[in-house]
Amino acid sequence: MKSSKAWLLLIVGSALFLRLAGINFGLPAVFHQDEPIVVNHAVAFGTGDLNPHFFKIPPLLSHLLFLSYGLLYSAAALFFGVSKDSFLVWYLKDPTVFYLIGRILFGALLGAGSVYLLYRMGRRLYGEVTGLLAAAFLAVCFVHVRDSHYVYVDIPMIFFILLSIHCAIRYSIKGAVKSLWFSTAALGVATALKYIAAPFLLPVFIGYVSRVRRPGEKLSSLEALSAGLIFLGVYAILNPFSLIDFNFFVREVSHQASVEARMPLWHHLRYSLFEGFGPLATLGGTAGALWLAREKRMWAWLALCPFFYYGVITLFSQPYERYAMPIIPFLCLTLAYLVNRLGDRSRERAAGPWVYLVIFTLLSGPTFLKSVELDRLLLKEDTRTLAKQWVLQNIEDRTPVLVDHPFFSPRLEQTDEQLAAKARQVPPADPQAALKIKKIQNLAKARLDSRAYTLYYLEERNSVEKPFLTWTPTLAPKADVLSKAGIRYWVHYREGPEKVSPSQVLGSQAVRVRVFSPYQKPQKIYSEDGWANVALPFLSSELRSRERPGPYLEIYEIT
Repeated sequence: MKSSKAWLLLIVGSALFLRLAGINFGLPAVFHQDEPIVVNHAVAFGTGDLNPHFFKIPPLLSHLLFLSYGLLYSAAALFFGVSKDSFLVWYLKDPTVFYLIGRILFGALLGAGSVYLLYRMGRRLYGEVTGLLAAAFLAVCFVHVRDSHYVYVDIPMIFFILLSIHCAIRYSIKGAVKSLWFSTAALGVATALKYIAAPFLLPVFIGYVSRVRRPGEKLSSLEALSAGLIFLGVYAILNPFSLIDFNFFVREVSHQASVEARMPLWHHLRYSLFEGFGPLATLGGTAGALWLAREKRMWAWLALCPFFYYGVITLFSQPYERYAMPIIPFLCLTLAYLVNRLGDRSRERAAGPWVYLVIFTLLSGPTFLKSVELDRLLLKEDTRTLAKQWVLQNIEDRTPVLVDHPFFSPRLEQTDEQLAAKARQVPPADPQAALKIKKIQNLAKARLDSRAYTLYYLEERNSVEKPFLTWTPTLAPKADVLSKAGIRYWVHYREGPEKVSPSQVLGSQAVRVRVFSPYQKPQKIYSEDGWANVALPFLSSELRSRERPGPYLEIYEIT
């Protein structure tokens, strides 16, 4: 028992270490496209309006962050006399503390917590060794390690999905209805974090129906109904504005659903799972699931969870790897079952316990090495940070500068005149108009840099959507337009050969003066991955080719 506790402590401690290493990447700049969605809404709740006016993802994580920031504000006000306005200026000037709170609480800690939950599930399923192996597989899993560095909804959602399935396993063993209720309550929390968790209600229900019952014990429709109502009730309590602002909620969810589509059958297998967990581990977990379903019929509902959810994301998802991430803990569990069963047979042949270590190393080695390589990158400065340092050192204050991508570019500050013009552009009918104007006005007070620039963004070709106010003003990629605006420098992101370049627009007038490459080899320019563009690399080949995180940037002087 003491040995098992030591192994568990080592596994969970290693999981936490892998997820905390480099957790401050990019800060105070934010280089993850989706993190500001949840953090900005959390800060906005400080105005007293808790309606997010945004339901493409549920607002629960933002509300939880708001509570965390409320504690931070209370401490700052009590001990340092910080006012609400100065608290907002603090966030706008340097949001490092705000993002670290979210990344640590809802990324690293819940990520490591999922590892512990998987241990508990595996132990109940087939003993201590299965639990430890399942936890170890998830502890080093690359995509889970990577996304545990973010403050976003995926890792918290997976934690509560696992908590739900853990309670469902307890119900299958003991038959206590409270375990069923806790299971659907946890799934309600998961759904309030991200809607895609809701389909797991089906395997939970199948587990309820298929539980082996004592002689004379019958299915209770009241139990099933109460469990379903608890699921709906928990979701409604945690996402009340989806009911209060129901019409807008429906429009938002419908719009989000319109961008989901049917994926090619093997896309998430070859891309999301093979790259996120490893080919051998994925195939081994698949074999383990089939073995578990065949050998232990009472756990067939659990063994089929990865197949069921894979069907869901094949019919309705996007090509991004995070959609397949809820499958991975189940593959870790069934892979551990497979290894343990093979270990059982090897012991019968006197092969010894070393078979576990050998098989674990073969299966988890590739994904572990990717996790270590990721953390190595996170400890290096991003190319956008290096580009910003160069700009501040070499380009004079208030110089007109064009950046051709709002996200894949250094975070430069705009002049007071440009900020004032933005404040005047906020539509009065916008329900958050007052907050947006106040935020823009406070940006001038929150200046972090010694210099501000007359900053423009490149107008996207064939774009039908109006750009976010943050990413204005825009300029068309035409020589006369840029000349009229007096553009002196162009920060160019080498996204692909088809992207408009300074040389195409300005010819010999555009002189490249600096390059910031994330790659080890100077001849490499473009990313090999067409999908993982939200923050950090995903493909093994892309990860290994890098010296640091960030995009390939060039700075051109316009003569």
